[in-house]
Amino acid sequence: MSDLTPVSDQTFVPHTAPVNADNDFRRMGTVLRRSAGIIAASAALAAGTAYLLAARQTPVYQASASLITVRNDGGSSLLNGSVFAAPSLPRGALQEALQSSDVRGRVLDELQTFGKSLPDATLSGLTAQVRNDIGSVLSVQAQGSGQQDGVFDVKASANNPKTAQVLADAGAAALLGWDAGRAQQRLAQLRDSFEGQFEALDTQLQAAPTTAANPRRAALERQTLTAARAQVLQNLAQVTALEQSTAGSLAPLASAELPRQAASPRPARSAVLAALLTSLLMGGAALLWAGRRRTVYSEQDVMGWGVPVLGRLPSVPGVSNGSGLLAALHSGGWQTGVNFLRVNVLSQLGGGAAGAGRPRRVVVASAGPAEGRSSVTVALALSLAQSGERVLVVDADTQHAAQTGLWQSLQKQGSQRPANPVTEAGRPVAVTERVDLLPASATRRPDGSLDQSQLSHLLNSLNSPYDTILFDTQPLLTSPDAVALAAAADGLVLIVVPGSTSLDDVSATFNAARTVRARVLGVLLNARPRLNAAAVAPAPATLAREPLGVERITQ
Repeated sequence: MSDLTPVSDQTFVPHTAPVNADNDFRRMGTVLRRSAGIIAASAALAAGTAYLLAARQTPVYQASASLITVRNDGGSSLLNGSVFAAPSLPRGALQEALQSSDVRGRVLDELQTFGKSLPDATLSGLTAQVRNDIGSVLSVQAQGSGQQDGVFDVKASANNPKTAQVLADAGAAALLGWDAGRAQQRLAQLRDSFEGQFEALDTQLQAAPTTAANPRRAALERQTLTAARAQVLQNLAQVTALEQSTAGSLAPLASAELPRQAASPRPARSAVLAALLTSLLMGGAALLWAGRRRTVYSEQDVMGWGVPVLGRLPSVPGVSNGSGLLAALHSGGWQTGVNFLRVNVLSQLGGGAAGAGRPRRVVVASAGPAEGRSSVTVALALSLAQSGERVLVVDADTQHAAQTGLWQSLQKQGSQRPANPVTEAGRPVAVTERVDLLPASATRRPDGSLDQSQLSHLLNSLNSPYDTILFDTQPLLTSPDAVALAAAADGLVLIVVPGSTSLDDVSATFNAARTVRARVLGVLLNARPRLNAAAVAPAPATLAREPLGVERITQ
C-alpha cells in the first residue's frame, strides 16, 4: 500500500511554547558571535574614516600657565602692616572674569608685550581672535577642592606652538593685573567714603555755634567733631599711603612652556573611539534585530516544542557547489551528522516498515526556502543505502526540481555511477546502487504544481521493493502539496538553519503539521553553507527530458 492516504496512528506535536527568553545571555552571545564579521568590518571602516578625517584637520597646540592663590587674613579690611590685599576669589570667578571687557582689554595690552617675537600677521590674527571670541582661544581651569585656595591653569589654544605659549603668558599676566586692580578699586572706594565723611564733619564743625546757652555743652560738641574729623583725616592719609602698596589674591606659579606636540587632532585616538562607538552601535543593532526576529540558534530553542533533535550538520567549506557536496558527504563531521540523522529517524519510526508490505515514507521539509532540503535528502538517501536499504527519492518540489542536478553532480565526480539507468519518462531512475530517483517531471502539472493523484498512481505501480521513500518537498509554509504529503507520510523531518530560521516560522510549521495530524519525527539543525545556482550542473544524458531547477540557498 503505497498510496498517499493519511495513516491514522500518528504522533502529534505538543502544543507548548519554546524555551526562548529574550534576555538569555547565551543567545545574546550567539547573536554577537554571528554578527562579529559585520561588526568588525563596520568598526574598521569607521576607524579608517575617522583617522583620515582627523589627519586632514589643522593641528591645534595648547599651552598652559599656572597661577596660585595667596592666602591672607585681612580680606578687604585695612591690615596692621603696610600692604592691602584683595579678598580671595571664589571658584569659577576667574573664568567669568575672563569674559569681561576689562580682562579682554588687558589681554590685548599684554599681547603687545609678549607677542613681540611673533610675526605681524600672526599677532594681528591672534588679536582679532581675542577681540571677537576670547573664550575660543583662552580658558581658565581650577585645580584643588577649596573655594578660596588652589591652582588655576590658564590654557591657550593656537595653530602653532609659539602663539599658544605667548597667549597663555599674556592671559596669565592680564588676570594678575585684573586681580591686583581689585585691591586698588577697594581702596578707591574707601578713599571716596573717607573724603565724604571728612567733608560732612567739616561742615558740621563750621556750623556748630561758638556761644550758646550752655557753653559747656557747645564746647564738648565741637571737641567731638574735631576728634572725629582728625580720625577720618588719619584714615584718609593711611588709604593714600596704601594705594602705593596693594596686592592681589593671586601670584604666578609657572609660565607657559612651548608645546611639543599638537593637542588635537589625534587621528589614532579618533580612530579608536570611532571603532568602539561603531562596535557598540552595530552590536546593539544586531541585538535589536535578533530581538525583533527571534531565530533558532541551538537545540534548546526547539526543545520546548517537545520534539527531538535528530542531528546537526556542521558547516563544511566548499559545500556550496557540487564537488563540495561530495566532499561534505565524506567529511567526518558531516557524515557523522547524517548517520545520526538516519539512526534517529529509523528509531522514531520503530525500526521496521510502517505497515506490512509498505515502505516507510519520510518527508524532508523546511519552514521556508533556502534551508538545504534537497542536499539533506541526498545525504540521507545515501546513508540509508549504505546501511543496506533500498531507497526511492521522490522529487516533489516541482517548482525547483533540484534532485536531478544534485545526483548528476555526484555522478560526474565518478563516485556515484547509475546502476541501471532508466530513460522511460515518468519512471524512477537508478542514480546509484540501491537508490532510485523519481524526477519532478513525472508528477508536475502544466501549471507547475504537484499532481498528487499521479504520484499516488506511480507509487502504487512500483515493482521494486523499497524499504524507504524520501520526499523532497517545497517549504511547508508556502505549499499545500507539501502539507498534504506530510499528512500522508509516516514521519516528517523538519530542517532548521541556526541563526536563520525564525522561531515564528518554526511555530507556524508545527501548527500546520498539527492541523493535518502529521507526525513530526524531529528537527535537523543544518548549519552548513548551502547550494546556490552554480551548485547544480546540467542533467545527464539519461535524464535529458527532465527540466532542471535549482534550489537557491544562502548561508
